[in-house]
Amino acid sequence: MNKMIRFRLGHLYNAEWLYYLNFVVSGIKEGPADQVGLSGLLPLLEDVALQAAQAIEVIRGSQLTQNLDDLDANRDRCIAGVNSYLRFCELSENAELARAARLLLRVADHYAGMADENREQESIRITSFVAELTKPEHTPALTLLDGQDLRLSELLRVLTQANDEYIALQNTRTSAEAQRPTLRMAEVRRQGDPLLRTVLDLTDAQQRANPSPAIQQLAAKLNAQNQLERTKLATRKTRRGVDKTPVGENK
Repeated sequence: MNKMIRFRLGHLYNAEWLYYLNFVVSGIKEGPADQVGLSGLLPLLEDVALQAAQAIEVIRGSQLTQNLDDLDANRDRCIAGVNSYLRFCELSENAELARAARLLLRVADHYAGMADENREQESIRITSFVAELTKPEHTPALTLLDGQDLRLSELLRVLTQANDEYIALQNTRTSAEAQRPTLRMAEVRRQGDPLLRTVLDLTDAQQRANPSPAIQQLAAKLNAQNQLERTKLATRKTRRGVDKTPVGENK
């Protein structure tokens, strides 16, 4: 039996809380709801999800969000620039230059598609991408490519700066959401938190009473996400030294 992993719902930021709520709703629907014994809760959860989406719509439509969109587009262009430059150098008639480009393209190909991932994951991937490209073992290849008219190190510097600017602004918005929740959103979360806890309680109970494949699959799916949320919150608390940003009540 997969005993349900718990975490403090009240420490999720508003957008994170809505994402988790929608994840739970999706998991119940895939169950399907009648096979996992959660048919009665599903419409209540969907109603809360709708209210939450409406409550934070004003945040998503803010100038801050537009700035984030612009910064995200900028770093996507930087990623494309790095990849295009490496592929251009790969076509060089200079065998040594082409060989160096192919070496670094192995790294670029490993990170292919990062611009299409969710933005939080993209931020992490870009940081790892630049770190891997600039490892000591790649120094000779980087030096060779820097000898051309366009310097690879400069492209990587611009990409890193674009990513850092995005992360900084994202943290500003996330913190603002946490510290200034609307009264309406706080009320929505007060309604939703008990429902989410009930989902976990009932899933635990049904695993003991009726461990069907459907309920076991739902439990595994929820636990995987719950562990991600728990780890994220623990990392955030460590980074800040102490958790000072609870959002909701009924933790």
